[in-house]
Amino acid sequence: MPRCGVLLQSGGRVSVAENNEHDWTAGTVLAPLEPGPLPIIPKALWAEIQEWILAWKHADALRDEGLDAPGALLLYGPTGSGKTSLARAILKYLGGRPGCILEAHNVVTKMYGESPKNVARGFHLAEEHDALLVIEEIDAIGMKRQGRSDEENIKVTIALMRCLEGAKIPVIGTTNHVGHMDSALQRRFEIKVEVPTLDEKGRGIVLRKILGRDPEPELVALPLNDSIRIARRMRRREFLAACEEREKAA
Repeated sequence: MPRCGVLLQSGGRVSVAENNEHDWTAGTVLAPLEPGPLPIIPKALWAEIQEWILAWKHADALRDEGLDAPGALLLYGPTGSGKTSLARAILKYLGGRPGCILEAHNVVTKMYGESPKNVARGFHLAEEHDALLVIEEIDAIGMKRQGRSDEENIKVTIALMRCLEGAKIPVIGTTNHVGHMDSALQRRFEIKVEVPTLDEKGRGIVLRKILGRDPEPELVALPLNDSIRIARRMRRREFLAACEEREKAA
């Protein structure tokens, strides 16, 4: 893994961050993305994404044939539908490629002219490492420009579109509010996939994996993020109680 210095604006001063092979995103506008298991999603949805993954696994061969690698992928859907988990699974299936996240709060800054530069810095670093780049809350970076007088926000949106147009790496954008995105920015995504929330059956499968047993109906009825948090707490409590019982019996 190559070492390189990356410019990062922090507190009004530009510093140089040294990358290392363990976390090359440290001290930059990016955060590491780890591969993960495939969440429960509709088969048709996954089939569409698999085609995108396959094309990026053979991007060099496509270019040798004079064919373009696919453009960016946009995952949109309500909070808790598993968009980031799906991005982690995509990283796993890309096979050995590193991954990183560019989050809105690391891009948008009050310092004039720095937000567009942060977008460019993120893309540049991801391309240096041939990484999958996931842009989370992309609607907060590339909001609708219609009726906006904020020059800085307009520049950020334009910078993001330019980076997407010239990207030589796989890029995924995620958003809970696709309608808030700038329409021109939406067109920069070749594939747009709606990630739905799980139905009751799907939530039950997820919770059963966590608990190791059938979940209570009241737990399944909760929003998925809440039910997962509660299920993990219940599983921990049950495990510790079992540990206590074994110690007493010893």
